[in-house]
Amino acid sequence: MVPESPRKVFVVEGLRTPFVKSGKEFAELHPVTLASCNLKELLYKLEFKGTEIEEVILGNGFTLPDSSNIARVSALRAGLPQHISAVTTLRNCASSLESFVVGAGKIQAGLYDSVITGGVESMSYTPFLLAMPLSRRIQSFAISKTFKQKLKSVLSVKISELQFTSSLLKGLTDPWTGYSMGETAELLAGEFNISREAQDEFAISSHQKACAGKQNLKEEMFSFWTESQVVDQDKGPKKNLSLQRLSK
Repeated sequence: MVPESPRKVFVVEGLRTPFVKSGKEFAELHPVTLASCNLKELLYKLEFKGTEIEEVILGNGFTLPDSSNIARVSALRAGLPQHISAVTTLRNCASSLESFVVGAGKIQAGLYDSVITGGVESMSYTPFLLAMPLSRRIQSFAISKTFKQKLKSVLSVKISELQFTSSLLKGLTDPWTGYSMGETAELLAGEFNISREAQDEFAISSHQKACAGKQNLKEEMFSFWTESQVVDQDKGPKKNLSLQRLSK
């Protein structure tokens, strides 16, 4: 039953990996690895065994075939009991916030008392997609019974069909308008009369705030050990960023 008045929701704790650049420190790490390690560290920080949690909700924008419900796979990889349910949310650029809203709503409705919400993304791990004609040729080859049939499938491939598309580029392009995120930003800048200078000044201010709050940000993240190094701080904020540098 849904309670007559929503219950209060409390945020008990939060933890994240450091943010790094695509193709760099975490390039070889599967998103499940990132998420499961984060879950483990959070439970350790809370001194939880995992049985206190009733559901895991994770936001994810680029779903991989081997972890279509990445929240479930990550929860199990983190050692959480199998009876704990898990669900993955998707809202472009706000999937983790969506998971928080969903989790809070379930607690308010009386469905759960405690949930873990968050998000995971790896721009480095997005695959390349085959063109549909080539994909069909490969499928035909796979289902062929005889050598002659397989050879026919191989010989039927045309040079023009050997095309690959970045799923990252495709995922960041709106299928309705055909505009990429960058192109959309340009349109909005024109529509709301936001100058290049104003955007650069805002960008510099953001970098300065991130650098000034470096110690505070460190409190919300944990050191991540890769095979070659320890990553214990965000990669990206530039302390000496200037308008002259951005204008280039």
